[in-house]
Amino acid sequence: MQVVGGNMTQSVILDIQEEAMNESLTLSSLLLKAYTVATKLELRDFADWAKSEMNGYNCFGKELPDYRSPKGRLRAFNGQGWTPVQISDRNFEKLLSTAYCFESMAEIEDILCKMKEEVYYPLNGKQSHMVGELVNFRTEYAVFVSRSALKRISTKVRTSILDWALELEKNGVKGEGVSFTRHEKEIARVTTNNITISGPFQGILGDVQDSQITQNLSMTNQKGDTEALIRLLKEKDVSDPDIEELMSAIELDGEVLPEKGFGVRVSSWIGNMITKAATGAWSIGVGAAGSFLGNVIGHYYGLS
Repeated sequence: MQVVGGNMTQSVILDIQEEAMNESLTLSSLLLKAYTVATKLELRDFADWAKSEMNGYNCFGKELPDYRSPKGRLRAFNGQGWTPVQISDRNFEKLLSTAYCFESMAEIEDILCKMKEEVYYPLNGKQSHMVGELVNFRTEYAVFVSRSALKRISTKVRTSILDWALELEKNGVKGEGVSFTRHEKEIARVTTNNITISGPFQGILGDVQDSQITQNLSMTNQKGDTEALIRLLKEKDVSDPDIEELMSAIELDGEVLPEKGFGVRVSSWIGNMITKAATGAWSIGVGAAGSFLGNVIGHYYGLS
């Protein structure tokens, strides 16, 4: 507490902590206060994050914080209702079932108030066309997300703000009202915290794939056989720059566990190649591209 003109003024940092713990208060007001404080403390990254949460994200899916890319269920409209789409390859199923939540936090809170069990995110025309080609069924497609998955987004934002405010207080940044000393600003800039305000996502921006189409490919590459992987890619007219990009993605992703599938960078690379196939930039059909890449990279990792 600070005394100003005889009145007791509580630190805005403590206000944020109290509001973050009160789930009856909307996140919109909490984000506005966090944005104001971050701006005053000249913490640009956190201010930009808070602003994006308030206004919604205007970016590509790969630039979304990972908590805003929840796993859902891919479904197709069969004329009477929505029916599940079965994807045989777990890596592509994971990519296809990723939803991208760009909405403002106010919109997400409104959805949570109205929805009972699920909300769906329709694929756009290009995406639906690609899925239709892959599974040989032309219709509308959407990713259905549970209420609990959306709730986890709001919980993540609330706890991130709380962790941030607690870390600032711990390091001596409390402020007087919404004013901060130069010393407090310096402390805030070097404060280390564990708040994730951005991160990779498990999926690719709207690019969808399927390995349901079975190809009789001759797989001669063994686990970890880089030369064989490169040879097989070249045989399918994958360009040298694209191959170099894949090799870099494999190195950066590191070890891959069977239960988790491909790493985020390799998954993103596959998505880019599927897009090239769809637009004609890579001389291979979309269905064949998805099946081929899933097989050769899966063999390289020892996953198939």
